[in-house]
Amino acid sequence: MALRIVGLSALVGVLFLGFIALASFASAAVAPTVTVTVHDEDENDVSSALVGSPLHAHVEVASSSATTTPLGTVDFHLFSGNETCSGTSTVEANVPLEDGFAGSSTTTLPIGGLSYRVHYDGQEDIYTEADSECVAVSADMFTPSLALSLSDDNVEVGSFVHATPSLIGESSNASGTIEYRVYENDTCTNLVLDAGDKEVADGSTPNSDAFPFNATGTFHWQGHYTGDTNNAAATSSCAGAVLTVVATTTDDDDDGKDDDKDDDDKDDNDKPKKDKGKHKGFLNGLPFGIFKKVFGDEDFPIPPGIVKRFLGEDYFSRIFDWHEKDDDKDERYEEDDDDDDEKEWSGRKARGARISR
Repeated sequence: MALRIVGLSALVGVLFLGFIALASFASAAVAPTVTVTVHDEDENDVSSALVGSPLHAHVEVASSSATTTPLGTVDFHLFSGNETCSGTSTVEANVPLEDGFAGSSTTTLPIGGLSYRVHYDGQEDIYTEADSECVAVSADMFTPSLALSLSDDNVEVGSFVHATPSLIGESSNASGTIEYRVYENDTCTNLVLDAGDKEVADGSTPNSDAFPFNATGTFHWQGHYTGDTNNAAATSSCAGAVLTVVATTTDDDDDGKDDDKDDDDKDDNDKPKKDKGKHKGFLNGLPFGIFKKVFGDEDFPIPPGIVKRFLGEDYFSRIFDWHEKDDDKDERYEEDDDDDDEKEWSGRKARGARISR
């Protein structure tokens, strides 16, 4: 009887030791470390990026106490629009590990940023399930700059002028508005003209409206880009596009020179320059009829000097030749080839008659 009791006790002891061994084996599964990083297209680890940038997550599952590389799958939880892994996530589930690593599909960084949390599904008897920390990427807006150039920066009164924008550093799909304004002071506070608000579409930036400037002065153009969800606002320099408007110059004698430039109409002796034929057919810019008003009778001879000055040397010669060839048509003037004085006087009479006609 005693032997039976001893044998039973031994059996119980063996069973107990076996149970302890099994429990020890089961407790050998360890909790791994799950580490997440977010990468850009060039595989750089990023914590911030421009809005719209393509990003993806990498995860590594590892343990310093285990002797084998973790196997199994992970679930990527993407929280779009916040950096705290809060709210509803988009889940990319059952992505297999390869040598302890896995990667998510690519997403676009939205306004408000994004965040990832990754869950490891574990490996039976070796690794337990585990979660990563929340990893966030903040969203940076594009910060463009705006400059203006003018169609002309020095004009006369009445001229039309418009501005052309140069928006640099914006996103390719930039939208928003450029507001064009014109000021009369160099701090752009005294507004004198609204030159239009122009819509920006896919980065295309229209010119301002064109306006005539009807007063002299100095005018400062400025543009303001309102920005959009991806692009910050920008304002051009008040000193970057300055327009000077001057008084209109006159040229009453049609000689291509301004009348207020007196020196251009005189020679070195301060005497009026010769007419050079610009008033041919006119007396001080007036038609032949004025000769009649000035000299009275149309038969009154006009001195050759006046004919040469206002009708030109060529016309003077034609009149003189005409008189020589057609002397028999006008019996009032007889020509005497031997008398130069009479010829001169007759020439004058003939020319006077020709002009009056």
